[in-house]
Amino acid sequence: MAGGSELYPRLGHPCALRQAIAGVTSLDTGFTIQKVRTGKAGPDTFIAAASYEETVLRVDPEGTTVWRNELAGYMIHDLWCDDLTGDGTDDVLAANADGHVCCLDGSTGKRLWSSTPMSGSHKTPMYAVCSVRAVDGTKYVAYSASSISN
Repeated sequence: MAGGSELYPRLGHPCALRQAIAGVTSLDTGFTIQKVRTGKAGPDTFIAAASYEETVLRVDPEGTTVWRNELAGYMIHDLWCDDLTGDGTDDVLAANADGHVCCLDGSTGKRLWSSTPMSGSHKTPMYAVCSVRAVDGTKYVAYSASSISN
């Protein structure tokens, strides 16, 4: 094929793929990162990351850790970023294997709230979390769990 732009029409130019790959940077957080999402703080973008060591981090594009929050000591299955408080910075939702869904303040990393949707002696792990907006603008947090039944 001539030029290679046919393979990657969205990139628009044969050299665009090489330029995109050259722009990829590895950041050393000191943690084993397993999940990442992007969030917004005003006009700026940040990275929300969940580690294998049960820690959620906010990292700026230069690689500086802005904050970190060590959660309950269980694996974090999912992250989601959305401005739930209306302060202009996306907050970070975490679905935790201990059955909790947590909301962390996007600016400080402090826990805003935590919920255990499934009660009982055995808490069902939370596997996914996101926020949705109703037609009237109301935001809701949606989550999913897996349960074993007899």
